[in-house]
Amino acid sequence: MTGGRDAERDVLTTLGVDDPGRLVGVRAGELHEWGWLVGRLVGWLDQAADATAHDLNRYFAGSPNREGMACFLEYISERIGALLDGDRGQP
Repeated sequence: MTGGRDAERDVLTTLGVDDPGRLVGVRAGELHEWGWLVGRLVGWLDQAADATAHDLNRYFAGSPNREGMACFLEYISERIGALLDGDRGQP
């Protein structure tokens, strides 16, 4: 992107890559969509067929199992919701 507002957005979204503790700006609507998607993935993982669970475990070998992933994704979804509600504490 060349100059102006788009260039500012590119800088804002790439500066945090090398510093995971750095705060970065994300549009609330986009954050809401991420939270919605993560919440839907939790429901899908909870109801996934055994074949899907097998594929998931094979693809993510060494990672948490399906239940562990669903728990982690649920936590992420809750944190996103809390951020959008202005809650600075833990869910």
